[in-house]
Amino acid sequence: MSDAHRPILRSASIGLVALVCAAFLLSCVSPPPDPLANLTDRHPIPSLSPLEVVQIQMEAFRNNDSNDRGIEIAFRFASPANRSSTGPLVRFAGMMKQGGYASMLEAVDVVYGVVDERGDLAQVPVTVFTADGFAWSYRFFLRRQSGNEYERCWMTESVQAVPTVTPAEQTT
Repeated sequence: MSDAHRPILRSASIGLVALVCAAFLLSCVSPPPDPLANLTDRHPIPSLSPLEVVQIQMEAFRNNDSNDRGIEIAFRFASPANRSSTGPLVRFAGMMKQGGYASMLEAVDVVYGVVDERGDLAQVPVTVFTADGFAWSYRFFLRRQSGNEYERCWMTESVQAVPTVTPAEQTT
């Protein structure tokens, strides 16, 4: 081999080693876990409490993705009456992304209040905290279903925004 070809061979060898190393490192890096993976198969079942239903919905909202999978999971737990007024799913997703409900999708923390369960009705107070330091409060109204395919399942009938104090108001 002539001396003129040695630098080309050396460059090719270094390039090949770098390529092999990069491929190895990429094979060692696993994709980030899917935060919706443990919710994907969740559906209303009679054994879920009102608090568990709201926790599933909030976790789904907080981890919504570009395909609105989180919104779709949460929508499963909307009662048939709620779905008829807020659906179909595309309309519900639009509603969640605008106005007072958008903070549920942006929550960095969620605090659940004391559940008020009376017979087949329940209320769950929820406060969400967003990255900008604001707190948003909601009251989830649930009903244990009867006379439909979700017999004895707790499902969300409606969600009401509750006035909260902003950080600026807290200091005055």
